[in-house]
Amino acid sequence: MGSIKVSVTHYRIIIDRSYYSIKYNNILILNNQQELITYMKSIKVRIENSSAANAIVNIMNGFRDCDIDCVHGRYIIDAKSILGVLSMGLPCEVDFVLNSDDPQRQQEFEWGLEPWKAKKQ
Repeated sequence: MGSIKVSVTHYRIIIDRSYYSIKYNNILILNNQQELITYMKSIKVRIENSSAANAIVNIMNGFRDCDIDCVHGRYIIDAKSILGVLSMGLPCEVDFVLNSDDPQRQQEFEWGLEPWKAKKQ
């Protein structure tokens, strides 16, 4: 399955014969029968310095049961790795992507990243 990065309001596309329904920064991956395969929550974050990076990685490590990626341009790294996050070069704006369909985990993810959320321009 190919990777996808979208920043639009809402539309539906087909990749590898699967439907991807994108609404805001929530990505729903559906199979051909419109059954949910997975759900991803994406939040754009501004990381100014190494102490902010360390604090974010510590929060991400609290999500032991979820996969969280950090997307910067064409690079995708593990958001639980301090070396990976620091390797992007600071300061930078990145997308943190939580792969979970649990609404409670999604809310905790949003709350955890709230102090570093990128300002909309």
